[in-house]
Amino acid sequence: MKVFSGLKVSPVTKTFSPQIIHKTNNENAEKSGKRDSIFISDEARARLGDWRERSANMIESLMEKRQKVQEAKSNLIERTLGAGEELSTIKEQLGAFDEQIAEIEGQMAAIEAQKREREQREKEEKQQAAAESQEKSESVQLTSLLQFVQSLEQVNALKQVKVPLENAHRRLKTEMKNDMERGTFSESKAKKIEELAGRMRSLDSAMHNQIRKAQESSNDMNEKASVEEEQEG
Repeated sequence: MKVFSGLKVSPVTKTFSPQIIHKTNNENAEKSGKRDSIFISDEARARLGDWRERSANMIESLMEKRQKVQEAKSNLIERTLGAGEELSTIKEQLGAFDEQIAEIEGQMAAIEAQKREREQREKEEKQQAAAESQEKSESVQLTSLLQFVQSLEQVNALKQVKVPLENAHRRLKTEMKNDMERGTFSESKAKKIEELAGRMRSLDSAMHNQIRKAQESSNDMNEKASVEEEQEG
């Protein structure tokens, strides 16, 4: 710190009043406190833009304000020592400066705390959304898998129904062929053969539909698995 020796002190410097400075500093601190309270109010936050940008701007503004108060404090100390006076004579003013600095730093800490709280809340919301999305995806995959299994079960069940029909159809056709070779024709056997053929065609159509559903379910599962792999990547 610079100490100026041999410096003439003006009457203004000699009659420098700690009480007046303290009052002025307190008034400034009070005004500053009110102004900063407006900056971080809910109404102001609602009017301004992105909260991250707002927080950064408020922190920057408060840092500039703290720097000015610190410079004012340093200037006062330099003037006092340059005038050959003791720092104890400006103890009250220095205390007022320290109070302003502490108040500004408290406001900065409050903004940082709000910022951390907001970030934590957003992080938890993202995690919740991701968990819900994962749960939904797993549910859809499970549904697709169940549909795939059910379709295959339906195909197997239809095959089991079709086997005795095929056997009966084949047997009647053989009998019909033998009858024709003997010169006889059984109308009832011909109708039965046609009936069995119709039922087998219906079963084939049902099996085709179930196989198509199983294929669609399999495609859905493969597609969802590919999307999840891309997201994880």
